[in-house]
Amino acid sequence: MIISCDYSIRTFADGKDMTETLIVKDKVNDENASAVLAISGRQLVSLDVSRCHLLTKQFFNHNILKCPNLKYLDLSYTKINNIEPIVTTCSVLQGLNLSGTDRLLNYIPISEL
Repeated sequence: MIISCDYSIRTFADGKDMTETLIVKDKVNDENASAVLAISGRQLVSLDVSRCHLLTKQFFNHNILKCPNLKYLDLSYTKINNIEPIVTTCSVLQGLNLSGTDRLLNYIPISEL
């Protein structure tokens, strides 16, 4: 099941179980996305925050630690600048989308390999 961030917060507040997939879009910021991940991060296997332009690099550096069971992570067109927390935390990760992320530190573009 795929749900939006606002629905996830209401769902938890109603005492219902969280889903395995969480897609956060539009007006999502560090504060409300962090709240959702604090509640459901360990249960998530898929997270899509692509094009969430209000999320800061600090969000990615600190909140990914709350999601160790992610199998798929879409960070395309975000402000992420460091994938080290992802590599060290998400040991079961099978898919990572970094399209349009031009701020990554210490990486070698595929074209230069």
